[in-house]
Amino acid sequence: MLLMFGVGLRFSIKDLLSVTRIALPGAIVQMAIASILGVLLGLFGNGLSVKTRSLG
Repeated sequence: MLLMFGVGLRFSIKDLLSVTRIALPGAIVQMAIASILGVLLGLFGNGLSVKTRSLG
């Protein structure tokens, strides 16, 4: 929590705009990969299961 506060104190619009050309495409690619992996896991992850024990 303290680290996030410290980062917030040093937030600068100028610094943010300077990394936009790298950060924006990187964020889009990361979201696309995570979405594709989620869909693939949903479609083909039927064999994955968590074994539970009965409490009774």
